[in-house]
Amino acid sequence: MPRKTLSKSTCNVMLLSLTVSLSAMSQAAPLINSVNDSKIIQGGTYFNTPNSKTNFINSHSDGLWLKSGVTIRGLEVTPNHNLTNNGGTIQLYAPGQVVRVDGNINVNGLTSGQGAYLDNGGKVLVNSAYLYQNGNILAGGNRGGQVNMNVNSASFGPQAKIDASSPNGIGESICINASGVVDIQRGAVLTTSGLHIPGIDSNLIEVAGRVVNNDGIINANGITANASVQNMTASSGGIIRLTANSGNLNLQPVEKALAGGGVFNSSERTGILDRLQGLAKNSPNSAQSTGSITANERVSTSPAMSMGGNGGVISILAAKNATLSGNISASKNLTVSAGQDIAIDPLETFKLSTNRMLKKPGNTVKLAC
Repeated sequence: MPRKTLSKSTCNVMLLSLTVSLSAMSQAAPLINSVNDSKIIQGGTYFNTPNSKTNFINSHSDGLWLKSGVTIRGLEVTPNHNLTNNGGTIQLYAPGQVVRVDGNINVNGLTSGQGAYLDNGGKVLVNSAYLYQNGNILAGGNRGGQVNMNVNSASFGPQAKIDASSPNGIGESICINASGVVDIQRGAVLTTSGLHIPGIDSNLIEVAGRVVNNDGIINANGITANASVQNMTASSGGIIRLTANSGNLNLQPVEKALAGGGVFNSSERTGILDRLQGLAKNSPNSAQSTGSITANERVSTSPAMSMGGNGGVISILAAKNATLSGNISASKNLTVSAGQDIAIDPLETFKLSTNRMLKKPGNTVKLAC
């Protein structure tokens, strides 16, 4: 039986906080905190209560696939089935398997008829041997949401976008923790732009693996916000950490997952393995970037409406080599640390940074997320 979802006509979101009961809007009670067991992820709206989640699993162990053009919408509800205006929590749980995201995962906070967020973004959690994303993960809100990925390796294709930003509040976090290769390809975008509050994990992007390759765009810039917004300092840049840890690089879990999963054809599997193995062979325990990495404050164009900002921080830490040739801009602090070689071409890559530090030997940093 097809999943029953809220129709557009019955979900007229008003600027006031929503208190309409979901059960009154739908004859059949919606599935809440559901566990969905299938290789192919079905589109629709999924609900969870606070501190719970919607789970997608595959007990047949041949992977999870959100196909292109398919959207799953996560929303949070109270135990009484009232919308909270927050985005929901969606978990793709496939340890030892492949997760493929070509479609859209949307846990944005709800918006008013004028498009303004009513509350906060939700969470997206991924656990798998290998993740391939070429679709959208959206977790925006008055306070951006959280995107946490724990994988052996991950590839972010040219159409991939992860957005945990806020247009007028705190940007939240994107955390990619891998024991193998993280490959952010040209065209991919990771952004948490928003206000950064010192001392808490806000406007934060952390990417860790044995190899970290960035050819895309990583953005934790500050924003220009009204000074009255919760008395926060506007325009502060965020924090970006790229860490290539020491240790052996083992792609066997990825090879096994690809061999057992039915979400890629043979040609796609070969192409994925060739690229990952090439990066592992040529750049073990190394970080490299030909793309754009920025964590700048946003300059205010209306001093009467916004407060001054602070620059952001970028740390690129490699147990072996750091090779950088793209645009890197952190208008407060920039640290590049490598156990062996640091190659920067051109050095003007760092022209907007006010505090630069290049050092050896490199540090091994454990990612805590």
